Amino acid sequence: MSARGKRVVVTGGSGRVGRYVLAELADTHDVLNADLGPRAGGPDAPFRRADILDPASLAQAFAGADVVVHLAGIDYDWATDPRTCVTVNTLGCWNVLQTAREQGVARVVVCSSVAATGLHELRAGWVPTRLPVDDTHPSRPVDAYGISKAMVEVTARGFADAGDVEVVCLRPCAVVFPENLHTFVAAPAGGPRTLHDYVTAEDVARAFRAAVETTAPGFGPYLLAAADSAHPDPTLDWYAREVGELPADTDRERFARDPHAGAVGADAARAALGWEPRGRFADLITRHHETLDQRRKKP
Repeated sequence: MSARGKRVVVTGGSGRVGRYVLAELADTHDVLNADLGPRAGGPDAPFRRADILDPASLAQAFAGADVVVHLAGIDYDWATDPRTCVTVNTLGCWNVLQTAREQGVARVVVCSSVAATGLHELRAGWVPTRLPVDDTHPSRPVDAYGISKAMVEVTARGFADAGDVEVVCLRPCAVVFPENLHTFVAAPAGGPRTLHDYVTAEDVARAFRAAVETTAPGFGPYLLAAADSAHPDPTLDWYAREVGELPADTDRERFARDPHAGAVGADAARAALGWEPRGRFADLITRHHETLDQRRKKP
């Protein structure tokens, strides 16, 4: 380990989440962005070209690393071709974990998604069996992206159980970026059903840092969610109106204490990683209004 901390390689460091993770880690760790190309205007971090479908390029990038943070893959918003999505996400994860093992990397932090549960689909017959949704909730995805993330988790668990590389798996909810902020605070009426779950990009980055630094974080998978819902109404009210009957296993005391508590919980991440989400829905609304004001002031 260097005097500055761990040597951390971030696959997909040029991506939307990656740029936040790199920036969060760069102050105290030696970081390397391993991606298909550097991000223009991104964090000032060393870059090495690497393709998660090319183990040889991964081996070069991982040489000498203490930790690998695996973010590379097909994101939900770009998962337009099911075959490509499943191939890249599942085989890519296998390649990252196998190469990390071969290079003697001590820990790999894998990015999964709440989509691994299939609950982002809110399809007929598959809605939450408990509120809040927690890390032990059953998983039944049917779309390609959700299936790919469920397979990523199975793969990651297998490497963790083998015991020769430590693996931590994080499951972010819908991540808020400046470019998609409006979809969380100004969603059109009659849009697709949602659990109004979210987590800010800054909070996600802090969770990945915690997974890098915590002494014994365990595998997870750990849901990363804001403490509240991205909806102005109390959670149980909008849930009953928009999703349907409340599950029999609903923590009513929790929602009595905080009527706006999120439908997806992150208690396990708090306990294992010492991580606490800072983002609140009121803050998102404020940021959205500030963005609109800045646009109006432009000539």
